[in-house]
Amino acid sequence: MTGIITPPRAIAIGTFDGVHIGHQQILQQLGDVAAKRHLERMVYSFVVPPRFALGKEPKRLLFPEWVKVMVLKKYVEEVNRVAFEDIYSISAKEFVDDVLIGGLSAQAIVVGEGFRFGNDREGDAGLLRELGDARRVDVIVVPRVLMDGEVVSSSRIRWLIAEGKMKQAHKLLGRPPLIVGRVIYGDKLGQALGYPTANLEIDEGILIPGNGIYLVNVFWRKRKSAGLLYVGKRPSVDGREHRLEVHLFSSIVGSRASMEISEHLYGETLEVQILKKMRDEKNFPTRAELSRQMGLDVQRARELVSDFKWPEKSILT
Repeated sequence: MTGIITPPRAIAIGTFDGVHIGHQQILQQLGDVAAKRHLERMVYSFVVPPRFALGKEPKRLLFPEWVKVMVLKKYVEEVNRVAFEDIYSISAKEFVDDVLIGGLSAQAIVVGEGFRFGNDREGDAGLLRELGDARRVDVIVVPRVLMDGEVVSSSRIRWLIAEGKMKQAHKLLGRPPLIVGRVIYGDKLGQALGYPTANLEIDEGILIPGNGIYLVNVFWRKRKSAGLLYVGKRPSVDGREHRLEVHLFSSIVGSRASMEISEHLYGETLEVQILKKMRDEKNFPTRAELSRQMGLDVQRARELVSDFKWPEKSILT
């Protein structure tokens, strides 16, 4: 019986949550070495960051796993997903010999400058180079990327998004921060107030921006629309359930066209690119005052639309 022949590969290792500009440098280097040596490109991707997997921090990811894989496959032929818990106890040497070289036929390995591996994080980029040299495997270590004097990292991007600093997060990501959610049925309060919304169901463990109103760019199927994203507990209504709701703009705000867009979105997956935080969440004593504020938010947002360069394509296509 003939065994399966594994093609020689160039492999980048990391979590790649958000696939930010630092990750993109690693993927660019991976592509370069793969082309030079005629190797297949693979990302060896941890499903969650090691500190999340070990319970040292709550799980708050920038991307759902399926979105991350979809984005990574724009750069590589294959994404090998791995749970950190499955490999954290093996030694650094075993990881290189048994997993990367023996299991995946690595002939080139690309990592970031801060990469650690092996039991108790015993291995660093220097040790990886030593092990690679001894086994005739190229090891490329990509320096950290700095932006405004700070290291670009998924952790910093999470903090910026939680604080509503979307412009800064955009610079580090190389694109607007992203929420991906499926439209589910709500109580149609927005429609009753004249501003219909699509209620989003978000994967558990995904980072949600702080409560407030955000200017957004939304893609679904082959359509797109500017709009507003509401994040919060609706203190003016009941203040219990945390909601993410999107109001899509149309040629006439609050028109039947806008309502029809929302009506036909049930079950659709929306890609919501977050451009700017408009304001914090507020509590309004009456629904009439809430409706008036929604009108003001929409008016201001529509005035701001021309200030942004609107992406023509979805990130997920």
